[in-house]
Amino acid sequence: AERTMARAFAWGLHLACLFPVGNSFFATRGRYGVAETPRSLPRVGARNSDKPTARTRRARNAQGIFFVSEGCINCGACTWMAPGTFATGGFKSYVARQPAEAEEVRRAAHAMASCPSGSIRTETPLPEVTPALRDLPLPVDPARLPGVYHLGYHSYYQLGAAPYLIVRPGGNVMVGVPRFNARLAQAIEALGGVEYLILPSKGLESGHIAWRTRFPDLVRVIHRHDLGPLTMTSQSGPTAEPEQVLQGAGPWELEAGGEQADDDGSGGGMVRIVHTPGHTFGSLSVWYEGASVGPATGQVEAVGREAALFTGATLGVGKLKPGALDSNEGGALDPRLGRNAAGIPRHSASLRKLADPEVVPDWQWLLPAYGPRRRFESAEEMRREVLEVADKAATDHRGPLY
Repeated sequence: AERTMARAFAWGLHLACLFPVGNSFFATRGRYGVAETPRSLPRVGARNSDKPTARTRRARNAQGIFFVSEGCINCGACTWMAPGTFATGGFKSYVARQPAEAEEVRRAAHAMASCPSGSIRTETPLPEVTPALRDLPLPVDPARLPGVYHLGYHSYYQLGAAPYLIVRPGGNVMVGVPRFNARLAQAIEALGGVEYLILPSKGLESGHIAWRTRFPDLVRVIHRHDLGPLTMTSQSGPTAEPEQVLQGAGPWELEAGGEQADDDGSGGGMVRIVHTPGHTFGSLSVWYEGASVGPATGQVEAVGREAALFTGATLGVGKLKPGALDSNEGGALDPRLGRNAAGIPRHSASLRKLADPEVVPDWQWLLPAYGPRRRFESAEEMRREVLEVADKAATDHRGPLY
């Protein structure tokens, strides 16, 4: 009975995301929120920005100019983007402490722009907000992981999944899909545009057509098992079909940048795509060997080449470490076993694959779609914790939710 109820709840949540009614997603600058859609596209959901929940201030909010409305969908992004300001309580986020310092205000503004439901707002216009929006995309760690950016502008239809951009000599790669924003598109263009868009799984592809329209040469990558009526084929038009459909177990690699990359002072940039079924049958994880950055590039001098793993919804981080004020200080790993369609055994095997150096080379950075980021001190620490999570998952006997 519990399993039946869990599956019914999961289906209801899934359908609610596909056909949202009465919530405040994509609020278009209503009461100084900054979620928006491009003028050239339909303002999907803008009619809901006038719903009471879109503007009703939660009672838990600290007194002051910033507040979270009752339209919050509890994605938790603001709690790790601006942990000094936001917290979670009552199944939704709230302002635990009003930002006082300039850096705190900037972080709160970044969270406001990234809020998928447009629920972070200010009582009156705040001059500091607009300049802070120009910071996006945000570099994850310019010294240790150069060229990797958090794009912000999380999508409501993906329950607030975090999208990232890899800037590399062999062509920039977007992992995950942010909601379309003209300012963000211009910033990405200034970084060299985007050549590949990797869709990590079904459910994390919403909004890809707008980006393909903006960047006509964009190559969208998805696994064959995640093509279906709830994803690409449900959208019509010349840009609905993906350009690259992966088949089999992989892994697959994108070219790094070749000899030209070494000549201009940078190296690395290898991208490997790994099939990690669990969340869906076609879930993908992306390994990236960060490019070394030297004086010839005019960027921050890298202290050493490190690697990152973008895990989509296969592996996440539950929350920041206690007292942490940095988005990269994630705590315990979260295998997200309650949200899988391919079954726990496949999910557990995929987690083991992430710790197998023959499949995925050593990595230090975990960048999930949900939850904060985490940097491991060593490959041994990473491997030990991932295998512990995989062993724990193997003892979970719940069936697939969908």
